[in-house]
Amino acid sequence: MVRALRIPVDPDEPITEVQVESLEDYQGIVGGYIEPVDIPALGVTVYVNEEGLLRQLSLNSRATFLWWYFVPEARQKAMLVGPALVVGLPNRNGESTDIPGEATELLLNPGCGASR
Repeated sequence: MVRALRIPVDPDEPITEVQVESLEDYQGIVGGYIEPVDIPALGVTVYVNEEGLLRQLSLNSRATFLWWYFVPEARQKAMLVGPALVVGLPNRNGESTDIPGEATELLLNPGCGASR
């Protein structure tokens, strides 16, 4: 089991902690095939729907702005759409890891002093 956070599209819906184990868990959360977006500075991978732009899914502003903040070269060039799943960066075997505590704190308690 991997500890992760689900970021809904609707900014009024809370970000929630979830446990994922299988590919089906990841696909169920993003609503289809998964596409990873790494944010090395935060130690996380954000999974979104691979066909999200083609399917015209709604902008996920929280996931997009998180990506843009930590990966400035992505700003205004790309966006993340649909529900997002945030896990830790892959281990040496290519398997997802638990979301780091600092990332969890930043996303669940914004403005509470997470360092950057």
